[in-house]
Amino acid sequence: MVERQQARQDWVGRMQESVLGLRDWRAGHPQATFAELEEELDRRWHGLRAAMLAELALTSAATAGGVRSPMPCPECGGTQYRDEGMRERTVVTLGHAPVTLQRGYVTCTQCGYRFFPSGR
Repeated sequence: MVERQQARQDWVGRMQESVLGLRDWRAGHPQATFAELEEELDRRWHGLRAAMLAELALTSAATAGGVRSPMPCPECGGTQYRDEGMRERTVVTLGHAPVTLQRGYVTCTQCGYRFFPSGR
C-alpha cells in the first residue's frame, strides 16, 4: 500500500514537472508557432508516457524472472527450460521514446529457442 502511494506521488510529481516545465518553455519561446508548441508538448508527454510504461512493466509479476508454471515453448511446445537469467531489452514506444526493461529469459532444452516466458 505504501509503495502504491509513493508511485502515485512520483507520477503526480512527474506530471507537474512536465506541465510546469512546458509553461517555462513557453515563456522562453514567445514566438513559437502552433506546430512548435505541439511538438514540445508531444515530446514531454511521450517522455512521461515512456517512464510510466517502464514502471508499470517492471512491476509486473512476469518480470520476476524464471517460469512460474510450465508454458509450452512457442517453437516446439517443449516444457523443459534452462534459465538464462535477467536480461535488458530496450523497446521504443509509440511516441518514439526508448524504454529499457529487465526481464527473465529461458532457453528451451528441446529445440534451443530463447524467449521471455510471459505466461501469455
